[in-house]
Formats: sequence, structure tokens, C-alpha cells
Amino acid sequence: ANKMDLLELDSDYTARDFAKGVRKQLEERMPILRKTPIVPMSCLSNEGVEQLLPVVMDARDRWAQKFSTSVLNRWLKEVVDGNRPPMVRGVPSKLKYIIQTKGRPPTFIIFSNVDELPDSYLRYLTRHFQETFQL
Repeated sequence: ANKMDLLELDSDYTARDFAKGVRKQLEERMPILRKTPIVPMSCLSNEGVEQLLPVVMDARDRWAQKFSTSVLNRWLKEVVDGNRPPMVRGVPSKLKYIIQTKGRPPTFIIFSNVDELPDSYLRYLTRHFQETFQL
């Protein structure tokens, strides 16, 4: 969150408040990016710039993660046991297994007996995955 130098900060409105506002807007507009680190900074005054590189390097490392199929399948079983997939066109969905097909960004395929899962269940899986593996 650059351009901190343009804000009128005081004891009532701090850089932390600004970062919280940016996070709220980001999460509302792009839920997949929730928990994305927000670094309040000003390139003009160099305020907060030193915090940026460690955050970027951490994000790069998280994006490059590779997961074994066994770890992914244990996670999938746990998630499905906690919240069964919904029926699709009258057919009970069964999630068979999951594999990682590439990194950067981490990409996965879930094998199932149905062609498509409802968006709400995909969001549930995504949220749970992000929380479990800190992505």
C-alpha cells in the first residue's frame, strides 16, 4: 500500500488503520487474496519500504511450495469428512483424490464423479486449503 505520504495520519488514523482498510477492500473484492500481507509504505519518504522485501520473499516461497499427493489426500479426506460435498444434478458428489499439477501458482486437480462442483463448495475448499497450508 504505497502513497502513505499522501495521507493525513494522526493518533486517530494510523498507518495500521490504512492497512486494515486496504485489506478489507481487497478481501471484499477478491476473496481469494484474503490474508495477503499489506505493507503500508511511502516510496517518497522511504517509510515502511524496508518491510516490503521480506514480505515479497515469503510470498514467493509460499507460491513455490510443492505438496505430496499423500499430504493433499489426507487434507481432502479431513475436509470432506467435515463438510460433505453437495449433490450435483441429483447425484451425490464424491471427491476421490487430489494432485498438484504445478507450482507458481500452486495448481491442483481434484478427481470426482461429477464434472463441476458448486462455486460455494469450491470457495470452502479454497479457504480451508489456504488456512491449512498458510497460502
